[in-house]
Amino acid sequence: MAKKYYWLKLKDNFFDREEIKLVENMPNGEKYINFYLKLLLKSIGTEGKLMFRNTIPYTPEMLSSITNTDIDTVKVATDLFVKLGLMDILDDGALFMLETKNMIGHETEWAKKKREYREKKEDNVLKLSEPSPRDVRQEIDIDIDIELDKDKDKNNKKIKYHDFVFMTAIEYKKLIEEFGEELISEKIEDLNNWKGGKGKKTKSDYLTIRSWIKKDKKKEKEKQLDPYAQYQVTS
Repeated sequence: MAKKYYWLKLKDNFFDREEIKLVENMPNGEKYINFYLKLLLKSIGTEGKLMFRNTIPYTPEMLSSITNTDIDTVKVATDLFVKLGLMDILDDGALFMLETKNMIGHETEWAKKKREYREKKEDNVLKLSEPSPRDVRQEIDIDIDIELDKDKDKNNKKIKYHDFVFMTAIEYKKLIEEFGEELISEKIEDLNNWKGGKGKKTKSDYLTIRSWIKKDKKKEKEKQLDPYAQYQVTS
């Protein structure tokens, strides 16, 4: 697969905008702006939508992990960005950076090489002639080199879904598809309390949750087959 290069274009008046000034002048404002810029960069490959591998909406905990931002800053800043019209929350729960589409530039590797060759050729011509003024660029190009080829090793990277609960995105997706988001959220909470409260460890949080759900279903099935079993007394 051919490599494609993306860059984020910030206009030179970016920090003069009212909403950016409001954020920047708040307590922890610099943290919020830094977090906002990281989200813009993170969303350029998906034209604004913040999704893990285009399948799972990022949770606050996931955003905290991938942007190296404390969780309180993530939660406060996200709410603030939505109120200021810098971000939106889609029906599927994904965060959408409203300005990313207008800031994206991209080119293929072949186009990049061709452009560099053309610029080099122009520079050589300029050295042999009288210097001429160049157009002043009104935008700051932050070059971001994104390798679009999927790295299989990243599939094995565990993500923090709660204080003590970790699993890969694929494992989480399987649980959601099989058992539903509501039940999995409940089990993640239970597992987190169990591990944190009792200092327990598991080889796999994913397998532990699956095991718990299967045991619950087995008990429920046994209860349905013999509703009076729980009242039986053995002599």
